[in-house]
Amino acid sequence: MFCKQLQLHLSHNIDEVTVTLAVKACPGDPKPGCQIHGFAVSSGFASYTTVSNSLMNGEVFVGNALISMYPRWRRLIEARSVFDEIANEDLVSWNAILSGYSQEGKHGLEAIFVFVEMVGEGMGTWETDTWLDN
Repeated sequence: MFCKQLQLHLSHNIDEVTVTLAVKACPGDPKPGCQIHGFAVSSGFASYTTVSNSLMNGEVFVGNALISMYPRWRRLIEARSVFDEIANEDLVSWNAILSGYSQEGKHGLEAIFVFVEMVGEGMGTWETDTWLDN
């Protein structure tokens, strides 16, 4: 559907939510995902601004979707590159890159380094987990 919108020159109807969902729906072939990433960059959607999402009652990030997408094809360098470009990583960003490294199997040490970096940034500590206060 995303590709159809582009083919029909309906890109004016595409917003950050559409890009995020299209990235998450990418199948095993990396080509469509890389094309969507290129579209997101050229359209300014990869500026990683937040978009309110009433369905999830939170924030959706194009960057977080891209970080989650690249490890599916064992492209951890691209995932880390997207992660490094995000100005204000949130807990979802950190978990996405951690998940990518840990699921690959050969990158356990990188996953540990990212975890240490995450804790050093104050993410994932007991103080930031408000649900534990209840």
